[in-house]
Amino acid sequence: MHLDYFHGFVEAVQNKSLSKASERLNLTHPALSKQIRKLEQFYGVELLRRSAAGIEPTEAGKLLYERIGPILRDLAALQSDLAAQSGLKRAALGSLPSIAAHYLPPLIVSLERKGVAADVIVKPTSEELIELVRSGSLDAALVDALSPGESLWTKSLFTEPLFAVVPLHHPFASREAIGLEALAREPLVLHPPACSIRTCVTRLLEQRQALPNVRMEVGFGDFLLGYVASGAGLTVVPKLVADRVGHLGLRAIALEDAEAKRTVSLAANSAAVGRAIMRRFAC
Repeated sequence: MHLDYFHGFVEAVQNKSLSKASERLNLTHPALSKQIRKLEQFYGVELLRRSAAGIEPTEAGKLLYERIGPILRDLAALQSDLAAQSGLKRAALGSLPSIAAHYLPPLIVSLERKGVAADVIVKPTSEELIELVRSGSLDAALVDALSPGESLWTKSLFTEPLFAVVPLHHPFASREAIGLEALAREPLVLHPPACSIRTCVTRLLEQRQALPNVRMEVGFGDFLLGYVASGAGLTVVPKLVADRVGHLGLRAIALEDAEAKRTVSLAANSAAVGRAIMRRFAC
């Protein structure tokens, strides 16, 4: 039985949808359905059934899901450990968009100079990247520190503050810093709720008995800044991005809260792979 079939089954259960699972796996819907049917034929049981909420595992499906997850993670870790023992020659790396654009390039060059070919996959949320590392689709990923779990090796790389970004004509543009209370009264352009920066902003505002006034949700960083430049609202970005908004007719303003920050970490599916990548990151 192909391991890909089990990965497809796990994705289907986690997403409660064959369509969403097939998108994440870069498979067609019919191809994933065929894989699930082959698993059912092999074990002689029904694994998934449709419900009002999408698809859900049967009792047999729940048993397979509970038992196969740890096995897949162990196999992914074993593969990475063996690859590290033989000398790291290729690494599949994941990254958030802002890190891929402004932090990762010199690290990739460093890897290549030391004989490691890197394949980079960019995803909009740390949650997606961590799942790809857990499943073995990625060797490691640069993510916001989110508590990825004991099964992953992690190493903090840097911490950076968050900034509000406003158009140059906005009344806030003349300020050196801005409080979160003032930000809560403004229309905001933010990434969807799964974004860790939005989660941070929401948490800090809730501590002040306030909620973000989200006027628009935008999935990609460059689009987000474009909407702010057009006057759709304000946004919040990490320093990596804030340092580079001047040419767009925007101004980045520090937030008056020491907790308004993010920590970027390397998460790997084994300590051996994580340490091997870290050694080669050093210029």
